[in-house]
Amino acid sequence: MLFSFCAFNNGTPFLGYVDHVGTTFEDDTLATGYGAYLARGILRDGWRPDLTEEEARNLLQKSLQVLFYRDARTINSVQIGKADKDGVTISEPFSVPAVWPIFESWK
Repeated sequence: MLFSFCAFNNGTPFLGYVDHVGTTFEDDTLATGYGAYLARGILRDGWRPDLTEEEARNLLQKSLQVLFYRDARTINSVQIGKADKDGVTISEPFSVPAVWPIFESWK
């Protein structure tokens, strides 16, 4: 079991991770499970300290889309959470766009 979390430390936001044996770390990007292998690189490449909320959401959607293509039998419905000094908000569920052009010729 592992936990990823976001919090504020003296007014500064951070992302953290702790696993079942107590391994902890903080970083600017975080992904768990299969996302740690596929999405983390996308997140690291696209992250910068001055990302707007829209840019951050687009970056998340891009990484989620890659994960969905890799595991096509999963559900592509997700929610995005946002934590800031004003609290936490969680989006309504939405579908990650999926385009499967190779299958169009099979119709």
